[in-house]
Amino acid sequence: MSSYDAEIADGATVREEEISNGPLAWTSVFAVALGIFAFVTAEFLPVGLLTEMASDLGVSEGKAGLMVTMPGVTAAFMAPVLTVITGRLDRRTVLCILIVLLLLSNLLTAVASDFVIVLIGRFFLGMGLGGFWAIGAALGPRLVQRASAGKATSIIFAGIYVGSVAGVPLGTFLGNAFGWRLSFGVSAAVSAILLLLLFAVMPKLPPLSRILWSDLPALLNNPAARSVLSVAILVFFGYFAAYTYVTPLLVQISGLEPNVVAIVLVGSGIAGFFGNLLGGWAVSRGYRRPLLVAIALMFVAIGLLPMTYGQPFAAVALVCLWGAAYGPIPMLLQSWVLDAASKSMESGSALYIGLVQAAVAAGSLAGGLLMDATGISATIYSGAITIGCALIATYALAPRGR
Repeated sequence: MSSYDAEIADGATVREEEISNGPLAWTSVFAVALGIFAFVTAEFLPVGLLTEMASDLGVSEGKAGLMVTMPGVTAAFMAPVLTVITGRLDRRTVLCILIVLLLLSNLLTAVASDFVIVLIGRFFLGMGLGGFWAIGAALGPRLVQRASAGKATSIIFAGIYVGSVAGVPLGTFLGNAFGWRLSFGVSAAVSAILLLLLFAVMPKLPPLSRILWSDLPALLNNPAARSVLSVAILVFFGYFAAYTYVTPLLVQISGLEPNVVAIVLVGSGIAGFFGNLLGGWAVSRGYRRPLLVAIALMFVAIGLLPMTYGQPFAAVALVCLWGAAYGPIPMLLQSWVLDAASKSMESGSALYIGLVQAAVAAGSLAGGLLMDATGISATIYSGAITIGCALIATYALAPRGR
């Protein structure tokens, strides 16, 4: 066992011998993963419930897309800001405060009487999301011993994938069966349980060397990092320009009933889970080739969806292909980020997450404006075109042999 020391903000050190690798340490890892799962699920839960929420709140489906845009914009700003302003606070304390924001967001959304209250709740979600993802994602190596750091980090990031491909579809199914407010109420209950769990099992985690405002742009000075950030922005912009409005497409174009759409999204989530497993196997041989394949399949699936007029079975197959293709993409992009910026992990993670959330917000906003102006098909095609640009950029910029 090595005896490396980690310098922390107040000048103390944490030696590896003092880091447990027992059940409580792994419970802390799973608690952080569950937190990221809860945030991702809450962020994208309106996607599957868009039609019902828009109707109940008296707004257009394009305007309802602001429920995804609001937390994305807020998280894009708060990820780097919270990383800096909480630089001297214990990480356990920070994570608990951010979970309180998640709880408040879910409660406000569940009881909202109008769309403005929903957006206020979504603003609180964005505040918590940006900070939790930026800080929590970097905690794996601090919760377990060095030899297990990679495994811990992969478990934490699994919260992102499971939230995207399983949490949202299951929340949609619950909302369509019992009402969208119940979905957010259940999400609030999960948040409360998670708060108690984090407080009970997380060790005290003094911050490592304090991050300064000047540290945040460091990633942009790295040409390799600029390449992966460019691809990530295109991927997430295109994905959410289309995915935010997949429910109206399946109902209006493909002819599916809203309750059937919920089942389709669950199927897409299951496909994404297996896609993530396959990507996890493939990434051991490098991320370039599996990333190209995944983005290409997503481009095909999104591009063909508007052509499924009156063909529900074809639409279901394409949505499942879309889910399977997207499943490994966050992990593959994260592998590329870590390869490009391994020496500036925490500040780089904050900037990366901020840019990704900005792309999510911009994509969902652009899709909503386009949908209200021209209709659902043009919205989906715009997402496909952006994904096509991401495919070209990946081919040109992803390092060969990686």
